[in-house]
Amino acid sequence: MSGLAPANRGVEVEVLPGPVPEGFGFISPYTPTHMVAVTTSATGQFMVNVFLQASDYGYANLSDPEGHQSFARFVLPFMRARMGNPAFYSFNLADNSPLIGQFQSFSTPVTLSVQSKRGYIKDIVQANAIPSTGFFMWPSYYDDNVNLQGLLVGGDVITMASPLGSHMVFTLPTITAYADSDTDVVTGTAPPSSVVWVRLGYGYPSPNPFPIVTPTPPAPPATAIATAIPGSATNTPVPAQDQRGGVTEWGPNTSPLPSGVIVSQVVTVAADGVFTVAFANVAGITPYMVGELEWTSPEGYVAVQTFRVQGNCAPQLVSVNLSSSIIGIDQLPNCPVYQVRLLDAAGNVKESSYMGGSIVGKLFQQPILPNDMLELSGIGEMQRTRMPALSVVLNPVSEVISATLLPNQEIAVSVNNASHIVRGIYTGSTYFTATVGSSGLFTRSLSGTVGVAPSTVARVQFGSQPTFIIESVVPWMRARLYQPLVEFVIVDSSATSVTMLAAGAITPTNPEPISTGAFGPIYPSNLSRVLEPGDQITLTSPQQTISLTLPALSAKLDVVSRTVTGKAPPNAVMQVLVYEYGSNSSVRTVGSSLVGQYVTATAKGEFTATLTGMGNLVPNGLLLYFAPSGNEVALEFGVPRWFVTIGDAFVSAHSLSARGLMSLTLRSAAGAVKSRITVTIDSLGMLNVQLTQPVKGGDRIELAVPGAPVVFEVPAYAVEHNAGRKLVQGVAAPNTLVQINLPLYSPQTGYGQATRRIQTDASGRFILDVADLPLRFMDIGQIFTTDANGNNIRLTFKMEGTQRFFPIVFRQGS
Repeated sequence: MSGLAPANRGVEVEVLPGPVPEGFGFISPYTPTHMVAVTTSATGQFMVNVFLQASDYGYANLSDPEGHQSFARFVLPFMRARMGNPAFYSFNLADNSPLIGQFQSFSTPVTLSVQSKRGYIKDIVQANAIPSTGFFMWPSYYDDNVNLQGLLVGGDVITMASPLGSHMVFTLPTITAYADSDTDVVTGTAPPSSVVWVRLGYGYPSPNPFPIVTPTPPAPPATAIATAIPGSATNTPVPAQDQRGGVTEWGPNTSPLPSGVIVSQVVTVAADGVFTVAFANVAGITPYMVGELEWTSPEGYVAVQTFRVQGNCAPQLVSVNLSSSIIGIDQLPNCPVYQVRLLDAAGNVKESSYMGGSIVGKLFQQPILPNDMLELSGIGEMQRTRMPALSVVLNPVSEVISATLLPNQEIAVSVNNASHIVRGIYTGSTYFTATVGSSGLFTRSLSGTVGVAPSTVARVQFGSQPTFIIESVVPWMRARLYQPLVEFVIVDSSATSVTMLAAGAITPTNPEPISTGAFGPIYPSNLSRVLEPGDQITLTSPQQTISLTLPALSAKLDVVSRTVTGKAPPNAVMQVLVYEYGSNSSVRTVGSSLVGQYVTATAKGEFTATLTGMGNLVPNGLLLYFAPSGNEVALEFGVPRWFVTIGDAFVSAHSLSARGLMSLTLRSAAGAVKSRITVTIDSLGMLNVQLTQPVKGGDRIELAVPGAPVVFEVPAYAVEHNAGRKLVQGVAAPNTLVQINLPLYSPQTGYGQATRRIQTDASGRFILDVADLPLRFMDIGQIFTTDANGNNIRLTFKMEGTQRFFPIVFRQGS
C-alpha cells in the first residue's frame, strides 16, 4: 500500500477486515488486524507491505505535535452476489440483498449491470455508494417492487461502473447444493478444485450481519512488514494479531458464527466439480433449516447459492401478541393448507380460519384472551397452545414500566416511539433483558433512558416456539390535513373510538395495522370527509382521551432553489421532509433517505426551509406540525407529475397546485383537438379522468390552471416481444432507464411477475434478454419510465408465440 503525506512525518497504517459495515460512519468501531508505523520520504511518499484481501479497508493516520489526528481511508473493491430461490432471502444466514459490495469512491453514483452468458443485458440497477463507507446494496430496503425470479444465475456477468470508470467485473459460477436430512450430508457442484464454504442454520435475519469474512486457505503472517521507499527513513514494523469477527480465513468455527448459523464447514471441491460434506458428527440436518454455499473468486469476490432442507408440512406456532391478537405461524412452502382455531378456556370454538404457508397477522375478529387456546391442525398432526394471563403498563408520569408475567422467565423489553415510523427516524428507544422473579411481578424505571411520551410503545416478550408478546402504549395520533385519514398508536383497536366534531362520531370497523413489529401498531381510521383547518379530532381509548384541533397549514416546494415556504400557526415547530415518490419511480436508489429539516414559524406564521442533498430524484414533501400535546398534523405537498398509458384514455396527475373545476384538452401532434372536458382537482391535488379518445405518442395534454397553464407532451414509445430470439426490444426516450414488467407462469409456481430494467442508447433503442423467464403466449407485459420531473409513461405489449411451419401435402383424390 502506498500514499502521500507531509514530508518526513510519521504515518500509522491500520488494516481491518471487510466488507465495510453498512451504516457505520467514517471511523470503524472494530480493532485493526494489522498496524504499521512508517515515516514518509522527503517527497512525502510512503509504502508498506501488509496482508490484504478483497473487501479489506483501513486508514492512514497522521498526528500533529498537539495530538490531533488526520486520516485518509482506503477501501479494497468487493462484491457478493446471492443466487437461489428468492423465497429463501428472508431466511438467509447473512443478509437479504442479492448484491452487496464496496469500492473506493464514496458518494459516487454506481451502475450495476447484469448480462447473461448469451451477451444480452438482463437488468441495470442504479445505486449510490453510502457517503461514509463506499458500501452499496441492491435492492435497497426502500425498494418496494422487487421480483428477482430467475435473475442471478450461473454464467451471468455483473459489472459495476461509475462516472470514474469500470470498477469490477464478476462472472458468476454455476454452484449447486442439496441437503439430505436423513443422511446429514450436503452434496453439490462447484468449479473443480476450488474451496467452498457450506453453512447451515435456521437463518433468522441478523440485524447487523457484518463483518462476515470469507474463508481462504493462506495463513496470516506473524508480523506486518514495512518496506521503505528509497530516500525515506527507517520503518518500524508493529506486530499484528488477527482479531476478525465471524469465521476467519484460517479455519471455520474458530470464533462466533454469523447470526443464525449453527454449523459450517470448508471443503475442497474434487477435480470433477463435485463435493460432499458430512454433518453427522457436527450437527444433525433437520427440516426447515436453510443453507448457503459460498464460493470465492481469485479476485476475492463472493458468490452465494441458497438452499433449504425440505421437511414435513406441519405448521409451527412462532409468536402470539396477546395485546393486538397478532399471531405468527411458520410452514414450509408448497404445503397443503392447515386450520387455525381460537378456542375459549373450556375448549369451545370461538373462531376458525384456513391458512397456507407462513403468516404473521390478525386472523380472528375476536381478541385473544387469557386462557384461550390456539389450535393448529395440519396433515396428521394437531397442536394446542394455551394463552397465559399477562399484563404490562407504561406510566408516562412516573416513567415506569410494570408487568405481571410468568414467574422465573427471561424477558426482552423494548421501548420505542412509534410515531417515528412514518418519518423513518428512530430516536428515543431502549432495549434490555431481565429475569422475572418467582412472584411474576416486574417493575423498572425508564427515567434517563427514554422519554415516555405520546406514541411510546413498550413491548415485553419471552419464550420460544411460541414467543409471547404483551404491549402497552401511550396513545398518540396524527391527522392528515385535506385527507380523510387519522393515524393513531394504540394497543388494541377494539375498544377505541375516533370522533370528529364537525361530522359526529365515527368508529373504525376492524382497522388493520399498517405497521407492526418492535415499534408498535399504527392504525388508520378513514373518516366520512376530508379534514380541514378548525376540525377537532378526539381519540378515546381505555387508557386516556386525547384531542387535537387542526391548524391552517400550507407548503410549497421550489425544486430549483430547493426551498419549502409556507404558513403555519405563529412560532409553530415543524419538520419539513422531502423524499422520492417511490411507488411510481422506475429509478432504484440504494442508500437514499428522507431529506428533512426542523423549522420554526415566525411570529407572523411564515417559514422557509432550505434543503440540501436532494440529488436528481423526483421530490415529494410532507410537512409535520407538532402540537404542544405531542400529537401531529401532516400536510403533503409536491411537484406536478403526470401518469399516462399510451393507447389508453385514462390520465392521472398528482401534486397539482390548483383545486376545483377546470378545463383539460387533449391535442394531437398536429394540434387538432381530440378531447376537451371539465375535470375536478380534488383536495389532495390529484386528477383522475377518462378522456373520450386514447392518448398517443406525440399528443399534448393541456390543463387550464388559472394564471399558470400546465402543458405535458406525451413521448412516443414502441415495444415488442421476439419469441424466437427470446428478446424484448423497443424504443423509448434516449439514454433513459426503462422498467419492464413481464408476466410469468409455470406449473410449479403459478402466476407471477418479473421486473427488469435496461438503459436505452442515444437513439432510444433497447434490447432485453428474457430467455430465463417462463413467458406465455398472449400475456400482457408493460414498459414504463419516469423522467426527471416525475412524469410516468407506460406502454403495454403482448407476448408472442413461437412460429412453426408445417408442410402442406396435396393428395389427389381417386
